[in-house]
Amino acid sequence: AIEQADAIMILNRFGEDRFDLIMQASKARIPVFVDKPFTMNLDEAEQLVETYNKLQIPLFSTSVFRFSKEVQDLKTELEQTEWLGGSVIGPATCKDLGNDPRLNKLHFYGIHLAEILQEVFGSGVESVQALKSDTGFHSLVQKTDGAQIGLLMLDPMDDYYSIEVYTSNGVRSVTIDLEGDFYIDSMMAFLKFVNGDNGVSPKKTLEALELMFAIEKTIGKTIIGRMSLILIK
Repeated sequence: AIEQADAIMILNRFGEDRFDLIMQASKARIPVFVDKPFTMNLDEAEQLVETYNKLQIPLFSTSVFRFSKEVQDLKTELEQTEWLGGSVIGPATCKDLGNDPRLNKLHFYGIHLAEILQEVFGSGVESVQALKSDTGFHSLVQKTDGAQIGLLMLDPMDDYYSIEVYTSNGVRSVTIDLEGDFYIDSMMAFLKFVNGDNGVSPKKTLEALELMFAIEKTIGKTIIGRMSLILIK
């Protein structure tokens, strides 16, 4: 089947299973899409990206919420707006896919918020301070451009994703419509990627994962430096 395909989409449920699948897919030398989270292990993620870069195979991994209308519209709006900071709010863990303990890992669902933050406010993380409470994880992300973004992963919480932008004129608040067309729009973005358009760069994918692992490692502390240096290998 792969020999007759133009691209491969890896859509299994859990990130722990993906390393072998993505490595096998590299043998076909055709574009590959990987559902979030890319992997649940940073070493594996870096090895995969290095392998695909070396073989010059197009690789695309994303949270579908990157391509929601609300996120894309807000991203465009902020390119023309002077803003002071912001926050991204959503669930810390998955509540509607069963009782598998892997669903409770922070980066399984929290990666959605990390990628929304990255898409709206831009890449580049300088430091992160994180606290855990009975209501979830409360993090302050310091970006390399000086902006500070709150990342609130609340638990328990039903699916709800909201972005707030702070400006000198007040607060701009947007909530993602969970009945929206973001799955279709993500698929269209990948099809354009297969045909040569830019997609979500593996560099962004790695940074979003690094941020999630950093939050888990820095509960109650502030760690400054490159995200890759924050993490324990």
